[in-house]
Amino acid sequence: MSNDFGRLLTVMEAADSLNVTPRMVRKLVETRALPSVKIGRLVRIAPDALASYARAQTRGDS
Repeated sequence: MSNDFGRLLTVMEAADSLNVTPRMVRKLVETRALPSVKIGRLVRIAPDALASYARAQTRGDS
C-alpha cells in the first residue's frame, strides 16, 4: 500500500531537521507558514513541505 505523501515527519523530526525547537515547528504549522497534515490530534509534515519551507527561508548573497 502506498500513498502520495511518502513518510510523514513528526513535529520532533521536523524540528531536528531544521535545528529548531518543536515549539517553533508547531508555531509555523499554526500560522500556516509550514504546510502540515493533521491526523486526529497528530500533526505530521511532509518532507517535501519541510524542504520547500527551508528553501524559501534561504538567503543568498546575490
